[in-house]
Amino acid sequence: MGLVSERGVRESFGRVKKDMQDVRESLADVSQALQSLSSKSSGFADKKEFYDFIKAFEARFDGFESSLATKQDLKKLRSAHNKKHVRNLKSQKKSFSSLKSGLAGLRKAASWNSRQFKEMRRISARLSSELAKERLKRKK
Repeated sequence: MGLVSERGVRESFGRVKKDMQDVRESLADVSQALQSLSSKSSGFADKKEFYDFIKAFEARFDGFESSLATKQDLKKLRSAHNKKHVRNLKSQKKSFSSLKSGLAGLRKAASWNSRQFKEMRRISARLSSELAKERLKRKK
């Protein structure tokens, strides 16, 4: 077998795919939180900008997904052990490393966004409380 075993490649691609799914789920959670917060206060976030960001991210994410090797590609690599395929495998490994680094950055950004949304929720709750108090004062 070449420098990288089929099992190793499959596991690596599996981890990348799981990471991508986790990022998608995280972004969906962030989107729901933003919608909830936006309905309470229009001053915190611009929905259109956020949706544009999500669409751009999904387009980029789909591009990453389409660049991953398929089972058929792995069979071709396994059946042909010449130097050309080994060089291609090394190139794919570099691309994978680059993608993995990019995903690490996205995880960090998602973590940062999560902290920001928690802070926004606290501010929103405080504002809602203050607004309710103000309304009660006006009614009296």
